Amino acid sequence: MLKKKYILLLFYSVFLFLLFEFAVRFGIYYLGNTHGFPPRLDCSCCWRERWRISHKHRDTSIDRLSNVTEGATYDVYDRTKGWNLKPGLRGLKDNGTVINSNSQGLRGLKEFSYSKTVGKKRIVVLGDSFTFGQDNSDENIFPFVLEKMLAGTEVLNCGVHGYAHDQMLLKLQEEGVKYNPDLVILFYLRGDVLRNMLTFRDYAKPRYVLENGKLVLTNVPVPKPEEIMASSKRRLYLPDYLEILWYEARMISGEQNREQDLLAAALVREMDKVCKRSGSRFVVVAFQYDDDLLKPLQKEGVECHFFKPEDKNVHISSGAFVGHWNPEGHRIIAKCIYDIIKDNKLLKS
Repeated sequence: MLKKKYILLLFYSVFLFLLFEFAVRFGIYYLGNTHGFPPRLDCSCCWRERWRISHKHRDTSIDRLSNVTEGATYDVYDRTKGWNLKPGLRGLKDNGTVINSNSQGLRGLKEFSYSKTVGKKRIVVLGDSFTFGQDNSDENIFPFVLEKMLAGTEVLNCGVHGYAHDQMLLKLQEEGVKYNPDLVILFYLRGDVLRNMLTFRDYAKPRYVLENGKLVLTNVPVPKPEEIMASSKRRLYLPDYLEILWYEARMISGEQNREQDLLAAALVREMDKVCKRSGSRFVVVAFQYDDDLLKPLQKEGVECHFFKPEDKNVHISSGAFVGHWNPEGHRIIAKCIYDIIKDNKLLKS
C-alpha cells in the first residue's frame, strides 16, 4: 500500500512538473509574440534567451560571434573570459567608426612587446565598452588620447565591451601583468558591478562566487556559443522561470545588491593584490561615483580617485556623455585622468 502511495506521489510530481513546464513554454511563446520575451532583467537566463532568439537563424560559430545588444562582429571566443577582441582587425567598419586591433587583441594598430620599451613608462587600462571605445574610431578613445598627453608613456587599452570586473581580473592576470606595466588603471563604472553576478551576458561568461570570503572561479571553461545554442533545443524552461522569480525576490529584499557589492569589492581587492605581486601600481579611477563600495576599499589601502568632469570647469556639450561617449567626451575623460596622474604622481620617475 505504501509503495502504491509513493508511485502515485511520483506520478503526480512528474505530472505537475510537466504541466508547469508546458504552461511556462506556452507563456513564453505567447509573450514572445505579443509583449516581448524574455523580460529585460539583468539575470543570466534572460540575457541568454535574448541572445538565443537573436541568433536563432544565424551562424553561431566561433568566428561569427555577434553581441545581442550591440550587434558586434569583432569578438572571438575565449575559454576563460567568454569573449575577447579579435586580433588583427584592420579597418573594420562599425556604426560609422573604424576598429583596428593588434596581433594580441588590443584596440588599435600599435604593437606592444611584453618587455617594456627602454626609457618609457607603461600604463594598462582595464574597463568595459567605454574604455574599449564603443562607437568611436581608435584615435578618439581616451586611452589613445591619454598616451598623446603623457610624454614618454605607452598606454595599452585592455578594455573589452560588455566586460564585468571578473573578466577584467582575468584579463589582468592572463595578459595585463605580462606587459610589466608601471601603472594599472581600473576605469570604474557602477554599471559593471551587477555583471559580476551573471554567467551569461553578451555571451556565456565566467562567474566568481564568494566561499568563506574567498573568490572561487566557476563556469570555466566557458561554454562555446554553438554549445549554448545546441543545448537550448533540449533545455527545460521551468528552471529559467524560477530563476527570474528568485532574481525578482532578491532584488525586492535587497539581497541581490548586497551580494553584488561584496563580490565587486572582492574582485577589485584581488586586482590590487595581483598588481602588488607583479610590482605594478594599481589605481581605481571612478567616473561620477564616490560610493559605499569603494570607500571601504580606500580605507584598506586600495588607491581610488574619484572625478566628475563638470568639476573641471570645462565646457561640456549636451551630447558628450550621452550613451557611449562621443570624441569630445573621451577627450575630457583623458584630461581628467591626466590630471589625476600628474597631481598624485602616479608615474614616479
